[in-house]
Amino acid sequence: MRIVGTARVVGSMRAGMSPQAACREAVEHIARLRGDALKGVQVGFLALGRDGHVGAFALLPGFTYAVTRYSGKTEIFPAEYRAGQG
Repeated sequence: MRIVGTARVVGSMRAGMSPQAACREAVEHIARLRGDALKGVQVGFLALGRDGHVGAFALLPGFTYAVTRYSGKTEIFPAEYRAGQG
């Protein structure tokens, strides 16, 4: 079974979800569908809204992403992750 998570993230954002909520929803959806098959496998999404807001969410800890601000400063952030996985 293939899951097109990015299409789900984009569709959720088109329906009004924030980038963060859309990423979380996609990871939760995949976790529900695949269950134990994902043990030890990282799944993560990063999304950028039209307004510049960034969202990220992962199945496991350790998913990081970088954001470069208008000033040119780049910051690295850890993504929120689903508790109880691993």
